[in-house]
Amino acid sequence: MDETHYVKYSARLLSEEIPQSMVADLEYQIPLRLRNTGNIKWSNNFNLAYHWLDPSGEIIVFEGLRTAFHRIINPNEEIDIVANVRSPSDAGNYILMFDIVQEGVTWFRDKGSETVPFKIIVQKEYMFSIFKKCKNSLYLFYNIFSTIFLSLLVPPVIALFMAFGLIPFIWRKFDNLFFSKPNIFPKSKLKLCIVTRPDLFPTTHGGAVKTISTAKFLSIYHDEIEEVILLTANSDIFYQVDDGVFNEMNYPSWIKIIPKFNIMSRLLLSFLGIPKEEVWMYSTLLDFNLWIKVLFITFTHKTEVLQSDYPGFAFSFLLPKLIFGTFTSLSEHNVEYIRLADTFSLSLLGNVTSRNLEKFICMFVDIIITVSSVDRDNLIKLDIKKGKIFVIASGVDVARFEGIEADEIKKIYGMKGPVLIFHGTLHYKPNKKAVEIISKHILPRLRQEGVHVKFLIVGSSPPIEYSDKDIIFTGVVDEEDLPKYIMAADLAVVPLLAGGGTRLKILEYFAAKKPVISTSKGAEGLNVTNGKEIVIEDDLDKFINEIIYLINSRDRQECLANNAYEFVKQYDWRNLSLEYISLYKRRK
Repeated sequence: MDETHYVKYSARLLSEEIPQSMVADLEYQIPLRLRNTGNIKWSNNFNLAYHWLDPSGEIIVFEGLRTAFHRIINPNEEIDIVANVRSPSDAGNYILMFDIVQEGVTWFRDKGSETVPFKIIVQKEYMFSIFKKCKNSLYLFYNIFSTIFLSLLVPPVIALFMAFGLIPFIWRKFDNLFFSKPNIFPKSKLKLCIVTRPDLFPTTHGGAVKTISTAKFLSIYHDEIEEVILLTANSDIFYQVDDGVFNEMNYPSWIKIIPKFNIMSRLLLSFLGIPKEEVWMYSTLLDFNLWIKVLFITFTHKTEVLQSDYPGFAFSFLLPKLIFGTFTSLSEHNVEYIRLADTFSLSLLGNVTSRNLEKFICMFVDIIITVSSVDRDNLIKLDIKKGKIFVIASGVDVARFEGIEADEIKKIYGMKGPVLIFHGTLHYKPNKKAVEIISKHILPRLRQEGVHVKFLIVGSSPPIEYSDKDIIFTGVVDEEDLPKYIMAADLAVVPLLAGGGTRLKILEYFAAKKPVISTSKGAEGLNVTNGKEIVIEDDLDKFINEIIYLINSRDRQECLANNAYEFVKQYDWRNLSLEYISLYKRRK
């Protein structure tokens, strides 16, 4: 064989910090250092993953969580990466093996790359893991005290009250007694702190895009905004955002000794019916480290407005609101209790818990910002005062899609003929279901009708079980590179059946002047006209017929694309940022 055409898939693990024991069914972040010892670069469709095996070598979990590299790794280059690993759900002895996968192509192990087995003891008992981590008696006492007192006593009382609606009732009665009305600050410029989830960088999912874009574009208005701070949970740094640049800042060292994360809260929320994939949203209710960080930033930076991008994070506003009268805002990406009910098979207890948690937090903050009138109306039905709910849509940076060439991506994947695109976080159930519809229904019917296309499906954690010769799973793509992929497509399909908020992906397709076919759920929250800016169809057979019609009608494609582009200009982040500023400046 000619060596110039030999492809070598090879990686070497140089260093690791892998625990000898784990708690069952929890997600861990494990620092690794890897070297590309092959002869090909690891590009956008390469991800770090892992397998779980039993002691005999039988595979227990084959498709481990994906961790993206977020940059190209050239041969002989090294990279430090924090791997996302979920432990097995049952206690026992296991073997953990890291591997790299080129999505839709191969695992490195199958091509002869070396893998190192790590023996891991998985325990059910949380207290066992604490004893294993403790290095001296003082630290042991500290962990036992904080875990038992804070985790076992406080969270059950709070969570049970919320679950059964008692706190919303009490809050309604005593709100004015405990809290004065927020201060009206005399300063002409605004100081804002956004508190949100930790997984913002790299920006690979819609929630991160919305949060990052809000902070970025607010920070460019120097005449109105003096300071924008971005504070993420479970992180030792925060960001000062200036002219769209995110500058890392450190907290004082004493903040690091405060308990960061309340595992018992996660377990309790799971017991109360919140799906394990979603407990992150509310487990910060009693994250005392986050409470202190928010209080520290509010005091030292004289923050005037605190904005939370998810319900659970807003609970950390309690102390600043009580002590300083700080103005508080909840920017809802979705009405979460409805999204959870649509996405998961919630128990009755789960429905009650999620509903009352969100209701309490909406009553607690000064204002709520929703992305659509549909979400606003759903909150009103939750008995939230209409006057404190405002609608500011999600947006898109229209300028990012100007002057982008499509040829590069088409050459990389060898795409010819019609190309259809769908993108999103693919382990998210509504997106995963959309991929299933594409693979099991849309593609077979198109072939039956003699229409041959390629589907470009972009996003992390691609569901390999829906692989098809005409589906290209790219894996995760950096937000800066996403416009290239969208521009490579001829049209976009959004066969979503569940989800909430506004689909950022549709706004991005509009900004790229791509014709879009969507379900009504996919287009929910956008004031579009069916047949003008977009084609909306819920019947699957008719949905596929519309795809065929559009593929064969260039005039129809151009008409939809041009109308969509004119429509999306109102959703440019530069315009929406001014709506945030106007709302916060007239706060009462």
